[in-house]
Amino acid sequence: SSVYMDVVKDRLYAEALGSVARRSAQTVLMNILEVLVRVMSPILSFTCDEVWEHYPETERNREGRPVSVQLAGWPQGEAAEAVMANFACLLEVRDAVTKAIEEARNAKTVGKSQEAVLKITVSQAVADVLGAYDVADLEELFIVSHVDVVAGDVEEALVEVSATSEPKCPRCWNHRELGGNANHAEVCKRCGDVLDQLA
Repeated sequence: SSVYMDVVKDRLYAEALGSVARRSAQTVLMNILEVLVRVMSPILSFTCDEVWEHYPETERNREGRPVSVQLAGWPQGEAAEAVMANFACLLEVRDAVTKAIEEARNAKTVGKSQEAVLKITVSQAVADVLGAYDVADLEELFIVSHVDVVAGDVEEALVEVSATSEPKCPRCWNHRELGGNANHAEVCKRCGDVLDQLA
């Protein structure tokens, strides 16, 4: 939770209610709940039964759903070694980023992580893993304004932090170019598009 909940906060609060990004985060959270309530049911049987009974209505009324978590069985998963290896690589780089941002905060280079612009120098193998993701995904994972990934002759990730020159969006608090949506010039394009949908 110290990583995922931190990363998806922006998506859950700022994206449009029906957006794919927000709905995908909600789906992951539902899957996490489904696993946790099943694996904890032998230890916290009454609490887990109560959680099971208070699932969202659509999930409670799903056909074939057991009446009790005690009858639900263990969660089943597929081995995904390549995905886990990539994720381990991402988390390793995220640890280096978190440390560099903390040092930049102490040096008063940035206040919050959203103000940070990162230049990350990594080995070619790690650059290939990071390159498989959109820059927006890396910005969301690291909770920063911008990310540049450079392949170099290094063993560990080297992270340079500087402050962004982009203004702070008053809706999502991310530092981005404002005015990308003509109807809402005071916010970033994503927030302007969301406000159009809410109107």
